[in-house]
Amino acid sequence: GFCDVGLWSVSQHPNWFGNLCLWSGITLYNAPGLSPVKLALAAASPVFLGALFGAQASGSLTPAVELSQARYGSDPRFAAYLENTPLFMPRVDKWLA
Repeated sequence: GFCDVGLWSVSQHPNWFGNLCLWSGITLYNAPGLSPVKLALAAASPVFLGALFGAQASGSLTPAVELSQARYGSDPRFAAYLENTPLFMPRVDKWLA
């Protein structure tokens, strides 16, 4: 079956969200020491990653969405998972409930 426990219970792609947070943090940590040009270039990295991950998760870049639908589309739990679990940004309120 598909993974819907742990981190995957609050986000369909928590690994991509974590990667984006990591690179955004590295950019913010180094921002004070960067010239404006270097800061703009460094800020482009998390923006690019966000766009890339969003395109992959939505199926516009790879056939991942179609493959998942073909494999798990008949499972009502999968349909509920897609409907109730955010694509990218975790739902922390599910952990706090």
